[in-house]
Amino acid sequence: MPSRSSQIELFDRSQSSELFDRSQSSDLLEPQLALQTVGEAVPQSPFLDAPPSLRQQELAVRRQLVKSQRRGDLVEQAACYLRLGDIQLSRGDSELAGDLYRQALKLSQTAHDSRQAVARSK
Repeated sequence: MPSRSSQIELFDRSQSSELFDRSQSSDLLEPQLALQTVGEAVPQSPFLDAPPSLRQQELAVRRQLVKSQRRGDLVEQAACYLRLGDIQLSRGDSELAGDLYRQALKLSQTAHDSRQAVARSK
């Protein structure tokens, strides 16, 4: 990802002909120069774009699972179990991941059967 100052430089280059076409005034360039100075003075944290850790992802998915269980949303529960399985698989625990995937499949089948029953009753 380009740094903030290089992004501003790219903007200056792509917009320079348009700016000079509108006016030859140097007042138009001053705001960009000020932005360039600010961008160089404020370093970007390397953690701004860092993905959340597996532990953070797992905690977020487990919170979502609890919420979906309270609502009785089987489809969302299945999605949570799938994500938890993916997390366990990325940790190398394929046995636990398989258990979670099977739980997701059961919930998905139950949700499908429920929707089919509702559709048939109409």
